[in-house]
Amino acid sequence: MGFDCITYKLIFYIVIPVVEVSVHYIGEITAILSCTVVRGNPSDYNYKWIFNSEENVISGNLQLILTNFSVERSGTYFCHVTNQVGTGIGRAVVTAIGKLL
Repeated sequence: MGFDCITYKLIFYIVIPVVEVSVHYIGEITAILSCTVVRGNPSDYNYKWIFNSEENVISGNLQLILTNFSVERSGTYFCHVTNQVGTGIGRAVVTAIGKLL
């Protein structure tokens, strides 16, 4: 009685996160920015939001909620998503145009 030997080859795909950012407006002064990872492996993610390429991190969450939004806070918001392989960056340009009379 013989045994057949079967060999399996395991393939692991290691991918830097691919990131998309969406913006949802609630009323006139609140914006919610959401950071979504489209593709990435391993899926152990760390999030950070940066405003206008400045060094200071304004949030470390999946979402960034901008309340009392004003013209001064208009600009580009970057979501950096990091896993063990590297960092993917998504961005959204959010603009307040002021009150309409």
